[in-house]
Amino acid sequence: MRPRLDRTGIEEIDLVADELSRSADRMAARLATERQFAADASHQLRTPLTALTMRLEEIAALSTQDDVREEAEKSLEQVERLVGVVDELLGRSRRALGAGTELVMLAELFEQQREEWSQAFRAAGRHLEIHDTDATVFATPGGLAQVLATLIENSLHHGGGTTSVLARESGTNHAIVIEVRDEGEGVPEEPCPAGL
Repeated sequence: MRPRLDRTGIEEIDLVADELSRSADRMAARLATERQFAADASHQLRTPLTALTMRLEEIAALSTQDDVREEAEKSLEQVERLVGVVDELLGRSRRALGAGTELVMLAELFEQQREEWSQAFRAAGRHLEIHDTDATVFATPGGLAQVLATLIENSLHHGGGTTSVLARESGTNHAIVIEVRDEGEGVPEEPCPAGL
């Protein structure tokens, strides 16, 4: 990262060149620190996740009770999703802006969310309605799935009635908008007591 700047013999220019060299050294040190952090975090997070995956696989394989086996398999899916989120977060420090996007079929993403959340909504006495779509978008798959899951989870815990998830086209450039709505009361206009 250090630029190769020859001395000119002109004091002002050489002072600027020295400052540029020091700035380049600082940037190189920061990049090296970020790379090391990503490598360390990857190792520290993957080890317990791998152990958890192996333990859940063992429970699923050895259990004679269908409900225990089913819960272990669902937990495995959650761990796999968590691994994907970890990969996505760590990948951000190793990718240039805009890299990592790919064509995502929303039907597959929506089906994943339907499988993950339908039972939780039923247990809460609520209904989750995910509308079919054939739309595709350029996105980072893990990031998009995480955002959508967060919105659905917020609706489950803080909303009411039926939660609807749909994709629609918007604007002349054919952008895709994903909406997550429910029939709850929404956020109060004045969420804080007076005087706060």
